[in-house]
Amino acid sequence: MKIAKAELAKVKALHDFELQVINIHDRGQEMWKRRYVYWIPVLHLDGEEIAKGRWGASTVLTALRERYSGLDSGSPSE
Repeated sequence: MKIAKAELAKVKALHDFELQVINIHDRGQEMWKRRYVYWIPVLHLDGEEIAKGRWGASTVLTALRERYSGLDSGSPSE
């Protein structure tokens, strides 16, 4: 999770966003645990899965650009 948070910090430096973190081991999160137990961290954008397992800031920026046109082309290295 440390790596994912560091990659998201790179993105946040370019684009503000709200992050909701779900711990799949918490009570009430059984659906997420069954779905992603071997693929964390998982990233959803507007309810759609955009990355799971290993991913970096460039993956997030690409998804943001595809979803929201007009974002600058800043691209931190992974």
